[in-house]
Amino acid sequence: MTLQKNVSYGNRTGAQVDGGGFGLDNNVSHSVMQYNLAYGNDGAGFLAYSAAANSAHTENTIRYNISHDDSRKLQQYGGIVTLGSRVTDLAIYHNTVLITANGPVRAPALRLEPSLGSVTVRNNVFVTDGPPVVASTSAFLPSDVTMQGNDYYNPHGWSLLWGGGSYTDLAAWRVATGQETLGARATGTDADPCLTQVPLSAAGPNLHGAGPTRGALASQCAATLTGGAVNLRNLGVNPGPVDYFGAPLNGSPGVGAVQLVPAA
Repeated sequence: MTLQKNVSYGNRTGAQVDGGGFGLDNNVSHSVMQYNLAYGNDGAGFLAYSAAANSAHTENTIRYNISHDDSRKLQQYGGIVTLGSRVTDLAIYHNTVLITANGPVRAPALRLEPSLGSVTVRNNVFVTDGPPVVASTSAFLPSDVTMQGNDYYNPHGWSLLWGGGSYTDLAAWRVATGQETLGARATGTDADPCLTQVPLSAAGPNLHGAGPTRGALASQCAATLTGGAVNLRNLGVNPGPVDYFGAPLNGSPGVGAVQLVPAA
């Protein structure tokens, strides 16, 4: 099943679960969520979840989506969340997630919960206005969860929760966990992705354009972010034909839901 080119916003919940934008729930396999926009939801923007102790939640993909200010009520979620029993072979790549605090509620851009296996998280943009950018209950080994080529940005100080550890430096987390490496190469960045926030009524973050339209990123931002990305095709992953706005993907895309092209 493919979920694409949809908008899901303002969903509410009276409980401590649900209220999200999009989800691949129990026993979903071989499915894709792509080119969707989620914003202003009480729960997760994009969720991969299984409560069934079987191997049926497998071979799913979350790519080229935008989550803007989701988890407005439920801090235990985030922009993109994966949790449950035996979520395996999940690919999360080329998404853009922007989360700002809602009073005391401060959710991460990405949340990882047990039990996961062969999950890859690559070439995403994760932005928050406070700690943490990413929260993982477990200190996943790269063999279980692989983080490569992502941009993690918080203008007020970098912070990431990984198992029982708290990290305030990308390089230190990389050395301690083996994440954000590809062979001998260090991947990922903590650079400013040059996103600016616009009201929720404008349906998402502004990519230096007017409203939710494709815009031009500053050349220095594009160059920095592209340098931290990984080439998915070289890793055996077909990234698809176009980005969030339908622009053809040429060569090796950078990070996030929108292909970044440095100025000539």
